[in-house]
Amino acid sequence: MLSIKNTLFIFALFLMFDCKNAEQKNSQNGNIVFVSYRYTVGMGGAESITATKDSLISETWGRTFQDVPNFTKKIDENDWKKLINSIDLKILENAVNGEMRGVYDGPDQIFTIKTSEKEYSFTNVRDSVSARQLNAIKLQLKNMVSQKK
Repeated sequence: MLSIKNTLFIFALFLMFDCKNAEQKNSQNGNIVFVSYRYTVGMGGAESITATKDSLISETWGRTFQDVPNFTKKIDENDWKKLINSIDLKILENAVNGEMRGVYDGPDQIFTIKTSEKEYSFTNVRDSVSARQLNAIKLQLKNMVSQKK
């Protein structure tokens, strides 16, 4: 009987700490002002997608991105919430940026996440955990653009 009480107590503690971590992440993500993804290919052009709480901005220039539309449209509130809830800034704070290749006419992937307190910038991220999260953000942004075409 004592071991069941101990097990229940440990389980309750685990749930309490897990809920606190989720609350911290949600409050931190509630401060996100915008999320931006830029892909540059040197002289070939660049693609930029920026999402804010109320708008989605798609911009391109150069010959490489002629099939991507340029627009500013209203963003769906659910898409915004889904986007910011997928971001874990605690993981991204430890991201390892790679070398910028644009100076050599090479491709660069640049992510910017601005909160009410701080702006985060990630360029050609190398570590796999952060790169996976940033790739998921990129796919969400590109998906939102393709839905608005």
